[in-house]
Amino acid sequence: MAVTDIIGKTNGEELAISGMPERLTAMLHHADVFIALPGGFGTLDEIFTMASWVQLHIHEKPIGLLNVNKFYDGLLSFLDHAQKNYYIPPSIRKIFISASSPHELIAQLQAFNYKPDLSTSKLIGPLMKRTSNAELI
Repeated sequence: MAVTDIIGKTNGEELAISGMPERLTAMLHHADVFIALPGGFGTLDEIFTMASWVQLHIHEKPIGLLNVNKFYDGLLSFLDHAQKNYYIPPSIRKIFISASSPHELIAQLQAFNYKPDLSTSKLIGPLMKRTSNAELI
């Protein structure tokens, strides 16, 4: 997003970003937490990039989802389903924090205490058993 695209007065520093990779890197280095408002593909890209970077041990920052009008309920249900079926470790699922109001979300993010599970065996073991007979493409 170019600084010229911003409408109205802003607080804090404005960064001119040339593209998505630079934007994601800037987010990583400038943020203590990530908060996603309802959005489309760009927002989903940001959410899942930050989540995958937790799994890769690049950061341990939570992802707050402002779940206005239950916008993120389907996504949260998908994450729960993926965890239940061993595609997402429980420790990674826990970085997603959802609330319907900004005040509630901020309170939950302030209380967040991440404890990474460095063991991948809980994820890989059941997944390998389920896919051992499957044909890989």
